[in-house]
Amino acid sequence: MKLNECIGLSWYNITTRKKTSLQIFLCFFIVGTIITSILLYSDTLRNELKSISLKNMSQSYVKIEFTNNFKDSDSDDEWTKFKKETFAVYSENLMEKLSSINNICDVQLYRNLLMSDSKNEIVNGKETEVIYDFGLTTTKLNIGGKIYSPNTNILMYETDQTKKSFAVKCVNTNHSMFSDIELSEYELKNGNKDIFLCGGELTGENQIIISEKILKLFGINPEDSEKLLGKKLSIIVNAYIGENTQEMPYIKDYTICGVLKKEYFKLSRSMTYDSLFIIPFNMEDLPDETHFFANLNAKNFADIESIKQDAEVKSGVHCETSEMLASYLLLEKQNILTNNVFIIIGSIITVAIMMFIVLLFMFTVNNKSSYFGLLKSIGMSNMNIFTVLLFEMLIIFSLSYVISSCLSYIIVSQVLNIIADISGMVIINITFESVVNALLESFSLTVVLIIIMTLVVSFNIRKTNATDLLKV
Repeated sequence: MKLNECIGLSWYNITTRKKTSLQIFLCFFIVGTIITSILLYSDTLRNELKSISLKNMSQSYVKIEFTNNFKDSDSDDEWTKFKKETFAVYSENLMEKLSSINNICDVQLYRNLLMSDSKNEIVNGKETEVIYDFGLTTTKLNIGGKIYSPNTNILMYETDQTKKSFAVKCVNTNHSMFSDIELSEYELKNGNKDIFLCGGELTGENQIIISEKILKLFGINPEDSEKLLGKKLSIIVNAYIGENTQEMPYIKDYTICGVLKKEYFKLSRSMTYDSLFIIPFNMEDLPDETHFFANLNAKNFADIESIKQDAEVKSGVHCETSEMLASYLLLEKQNILTNNVFIIIGSIITVAIMMFIVLLFMFTVNNKSSYFGLLKSIGMSNMNIFTVLLFEMLIIFSLSYVISSCLSYIIVSQVLNIIADISGMVIINITFESVVNALLESFSLTVVLIIIMTLVVSFNIRKTNATDLLKV
């Protein structure tokens, strides 16, 4: 028999055995709903975990904060200098130890100066504390001898105070300035790893990187940024000396070596201050009272907890992780727990129903032994009979699968909404990719099971000749 004739005979058998076909339809409907729901739920959570890792990979880090006071009432300048030098050696040795922790891609050392900074300066021949105000409205830039003032009209309508001040990030150039995980996230969102509008990283002392936002605020066309490279920059701000206020250079004659693109500040880990200057710092040149940070950047979120534990043991300092890690770990725990529950319960129900289908189908075939004996007597081969039985099952399954797939989508959507309400997490949306993957996987799995069941059922017919079947 030709294939189309076998399919036609399968359809005839289905329509003449409506009760049995309906029972098999319902069984397949339940099995299809269970398998598709489990796979869709699992694939959705797996994709969400992957999405969190990729879109927020720059938050895959462990942060250590170091604080120190190098000068006290009993310290003279030489003793203070000795303590700084000793601390610098200790810090480098510690960073070397921390860098050896498994699954760390790189280490960063930095200080963030926000809103203001204070330094001990020599004023009128006497050492005096000077507080430098980072407010943009009172800041001026001296670039190559030319003075630039801010566009106050832009700042006037800013409600966020972080947008009204600039920040200075001091980085230790012995370690990574921009982490691989930052560059990878930047590449994912922008198509390349080029975070600089022009120029590049700090390569020596008294160099400075400025952000694209700074250029716009001070009326400099970003397209002309390349002309700034190599020029000297001084940042002139309001300085508070006791009760007096005067303009003083906070940074003087630093060479511009790069301009950072505005897209860099859209990374999940980037600073809220997009008006940013980046300068180098050495451990020996730290202020008398200081604090700085070390970021141990992990290759992925799954490694952060183990890195944190190792870092705390080696440094003896409490370590912090990003807020995104909590969401990741909660989702991962939920994924493992619910998947195990769903798979165990679903597998038990599926196996029971599939066995019922086999028994039901075998019962039907046994009741129609004479019918199959007649088919064999007129020359139908065992392969043709297997094909007829197979397409009977496939047609019934396909019809039930359309409905069960829709029901699975509704069930998983509701389960995700309920979990989001209970856990307080953001609702996870089912993606088109997850739906397609789940449907293909569940369809393929069920078809394999159907083929196995059909082989089992047709085995009795295959080993019996036509005469014996006609006697039944």
